[in-house]
Amino acid sequence: MYWKTDTIEIPDWDRHSLLDRLEPFDPTRSRDLSDEMVAYCRFYGLDLWVEHPDVAYHQGYVKACGHEVMVHYFRLPDQSTERG
Repeated sequence: MYWKTDTIEIPDWDRHSLLDRLEPFDPTRSRDLSDEMVAYCRFYGLDLWVEHPDVAYHQGYVKACGHEVMVHYFRLPDQSTERG
């Protein structure tokens, strides 16, 4: 995420290339991100794994009313102690 006063770098990814690589969302399947997808996530501030390496990140699309909607899913590691 950027502020108005930030100097934003030119994105290092191609929209059409990313769209061609989209796969259906499956949070149970781990995939390596392409360099373009890493750049996309960095540009939009979605690269939480940089500061929180224990957070799992999954992405893909779901179908909704004839559209393909991109899903970004972040999951904390399973907690070993009970809460509450």
